[in-house]
Amino acid sequence: MHTEDAALERHWKLSEIAERWNLSVEMCRLIFKDEPGVVRIRWGVRKARTTYVVPESVLRRVHVRLITSR
Repeated sequence: MHTEDAALERHWKLSEIAERWNLSVEMCRLIFKDEPGVVRIRWGVRKARTTYVVPESVLRRVHVRLITSR
């Protein structure tokens, strides 16, 4: 998928994914933190923090990989 296409699709917060997949936010962070295509927003002055936002296409790709990797 082209970057321009991904910019216009639905993006999911980790808390939304965690609720839908019945997982913890921390588990979702571990699943998506190094995934290509995930938007990472670094913020914070004293303590750096990262917010992860997952495009729908990445969410679907990871889901398929997880259910077929048995």
